Amino acid sequence: MTTRPPNPRRPGFALLAVLVFVFLLSMVSASLLFQATADEAASHASADSEQAWATVLSGIHEVLRTCPTAGGPEPDWQDNPARFKHQLVHDDGAQQWFFSVLAPAPPDSLAPVRFGLCDEASLPQKAGESSTSPGAIAVAPFVPPDPHPDPDLTLAGRPRCRLDDPASPLPSDPLPEGFTNYIAAVRGSRTLLSHPAAVLEASINVPDAAGAQVVVPSGITSENLGVVLDLFTTRPAGSAPSLVNVNTASAVALSQVPGIDLPLAESIVSTRTAIAPDRRRTLAWLVQEGTMPADVFKAIAPHVCARSYHFQCRVAAYALPSGQFRVFELHIDATAEAPKITRLRDVSRHGFPIDFKLLVNETEAPQASAPRRADPATPRHQERHG
Repeated sequence: MTTRPPNPRRPGFALLAVLVFVFLLSMVSASLLFQATADEAASHASADSEQAWATVLSGIHEVLRTCPTAGGPEPDWQDNPARFKHQLVHDDGAQQWFFSVLAPAPPDSLAPVRFGLCDEASLPQKAGESSTSPGAIAVAPFVPPDPHPDPDLTLAGRPRCRLDDPASPLPSDPLPEGFTNYIAAVRGSRTLLSHPAAVLEASINVPDAAGAQVVVPSGITSENLGVVLDLFTTRPAGSAPSLVNVNTASAVALSQVPGIDLPLAESIVSTRTAIAPDRRRTLAWLVQEGTMPADVFKAIAPHVCARSYHFQCRVAAYALPSGQFRVFELHIDATAEAPKITRLRDVSRHGFPIDFKLLVNETEAPQASAPRRADPATPRHQERHG
């Protein structure tokens, strides 16, 4: 019987099969490792995005908490780094999440940005003029505000009384002596006033029972003018002018008001910084402090106000040391008892709005060469309109 010689190909084939098996096993292992790494990266990205959104919400909450007291002469909502700059929200050991609330600096300010809210009644009103100061570092310009009317409310939040309308009941608040008789004379003669400021040092001639002309003084001086400006209006129903806030507008913005030139605007800004906020609650301080004579005040009063009700700002959430960030633009209506967000716009795609060195020192700045956006995890973070 003959013996078949061993096949030299079998060991080579077995080796090839082993190599193929090892290769397939390594491919499966690499695939599983890649999948695990991708899942971990996606998990971290999702967590970072959610943390960025949560940090933005913390900033928005602080803004809304401030709004009920904003708009008046108190300056703590306009530029308040202690409340709105580099506020720590979360520290997970690897990185820290902060928020800052940013607003455009006034056109005549040397600062590139301020930490607080911007009232729309203080912005320049010329068509096409940017609301961002020339020195601003902001990457994306603020959206020009929609025109919002002054709600014509008293300091107590009640609708004002129509001064020259006989059908409008007089307020229950105490009025200056003799002013009730003046109102009756104005209404009886059907005299139309351009603004409640017109009653300052004013009088009206009306006939008495015998037909003789009688002078009825208003009794309103600069000292009691504030009561009238607070309680009364002369606007027709449905009229809604956009006014400039003399307590917050820059000299540049004020100089655009009819009847106010740049020297007078600068005088207004200089005077308001030297008097207490409570004294600036109505427009009366403009004449009480001798900033302008009565005739100039009467001319400009229909174009200005002493309180704001509509605001805008940017809430920037960012992580250190990674440099991830999200930035939202916020518009707020504070005419009601509870402030309402009217616009929420994600502007992260424009980049971080200011230089990080304005927030932290160089050793705390992001390690990356440039901050990077924390991509949104869901479409809910897109622009919203109230």
